[in-house]
Amino acid sequence: MIDVLEFAALAQLPEPLLTVYLNTNPGLQINCRAIPGYIAWLKTGARGLLAQFGETKSSLLYAQVLRAEKYLEEQRPAHAGVAIFASAEVWRVIPLEVEPANEIHWGKPQLWQLTAMVEQHRPACAVVLDLSGARFYARDFGGLRQFAKQEFDVDVSQWKPKERAHMAKQGTRMPHGAQRDLFEQRLEGEYAHLLQDVAKTLTAYCDAHAVERIYLLGADRLTKQVQRDLPARLREQAICISHVSADEPESKTRARVEAELKKSEVERKEHLVEELLDKTRGIATGVDQTLAQLQRGLLTTLVLSAGLNPSLRVCETCDLVTTSPMARCATCNEAQATTTLHEVLPTLLAKHACRLEVVDGRAAVRLQSVGGMGGVLRTLKHEPVPPPARHVQHYAHA
Repeated sequence: MIDVLEFAALAQLPEPLLTVYLNTNPGLQINCRAIPGYIAWLKTGARGLLAQFGETKSSLLYAQVLRAEKYLEEQRPAHAGVAIFASAEVWRVIPLEVEPANEIHWGKPQLWQLTAMVEQHRPACAVVLDLSGARFYARDFGGLRQFAKQEFDVDVSQWKPKERAHMAKQGTRMPHGAQRDLFEQRLEGEYAHLLQDVAKTLTAYCDAHAVERIYLLGADRLTKQVQRDLPARLREQAICISHVSADEPESKTRARVEAELKKSEVERKEHLVEELLDKTRGIATGVDQTLAQLQRGLLTTLVLSAGLNPSLRVCETCDLVTTSPMARCATCNEAQATTTLHEVLPTLLAKHACRLEVVDGRAAVRLQSVGGMGGVLRTLKHEPVPPPARHVQHYAHA
């Protein structure tokens, strides 16, 4: 997982630099040819780039293209994609588990695709709970995988002599009155200890992998207990989702978890946009205002509509980025260059430690009412809260 420091380091790579994103998915038929599709695309893209800059085969650009081609021919990447950053002093290859769009650039390092991938695939954990146990899943660039399983082994056969309560056999009715209350209390106590262990396993994994999104799937009486047992830093980020998984095949559980996580992410981002639009203080809206607050270091979260990439101006002296069409910077009166939001935003986010949220669908449509961009100021006492959890009735004891 690429972190803020790594993004900052990539943004500072010396120029001019060759940036290449390639879809190298070996499962694609076009990539299984004698000359893989991504190498053929690189050759074509490089010719256009050389023509654009008027450079020859003796140029530094051509040397880096040949370097990239040689690497791809020798290594034949097994990942969904690669990002390559190359110059006379730099050689950096980043394997990607998500298919990128093919791109080639010469000049400044181009980080937008990496930025968007990291935002859309932040590490997340999901725990599926029922009375039989807990299944732990992790989601990252590589998709969803199960990393642990905990069975709830509650042996009630030895409780009779201790509680002096009649334990119902299969096909008979359970105890009533005080006996039933004692049985329920002890059973709840057993599950409380087991669910504490679930919270400990989840906490250890989240701390080790910088996980910040947690989804607890199951009945309220189980998920809420695990949520209460999490440390405060994780408890606020845990979202409880109604789910019944007893005797469900693993493949069906995995598909259901993926669907629930996707649905919850959509709801979370819609809720984030609605909070942004409902507030009158502590926010910035529109490209101009949001960029200004970001460059002052005042934004904690920037919310952006997917696909929004307006042309901007960047001062060649003080690096101020604006939407101004003027040839000179309004701050230092020096010359400005033309750029785009996607080109400058990754560097600004890393420089000012601002979180990015890219939204699409209904959330993006709503955000268009304020220009497709907004942000939450650091002066807010708390981050926007996630949408309320979806609830179900408690499980009945088996």
